[in-house]
Amino acid sequence: MEWRSAKRRKKNIITLLSGLPPESKAVLIDFYEQGTHTRRTDPGDPAVRVLVSSGFLLPGPGGGTYDAIDSYLTIKSNIWEVMDDWVVMDATSIAMVREKFFEKPDHDFSSIEQST
Repeated sequence: MEWRSAKRRKKNIITLLSGLPPESKAVLIDFYEQGTHTRRTDPGDPAVRVLVSSGFLLPGPGGGTYDAIDSYLTIKSNIWEVMDDWVVMDATSIAMVREKFFEKPDHDFSSIEQST
């Protein structure tokens, strides 16, 4: 019974994460790709404000007041625990978010070769 309840909670969190706006997903993906649940970011950013108001992010340790332009924010532990599963289950959406919000690596080395 406990196992089913935990599985249901996990599924509900993943559903909520999947329903976030792409900009907010991009913020969470950035945390995920950095491999950290606490990092400095702008709490006034609209995408971050959605995550804070939804309860996904909390003010983190130190680093000034919450209304600072660059302060620590922490992903709640119950959210962090399902990030691996969310990335797999919402793979199509996350691929679109990565394409839209993250820079593609530039592998054009011609300018380096010309300068040598």
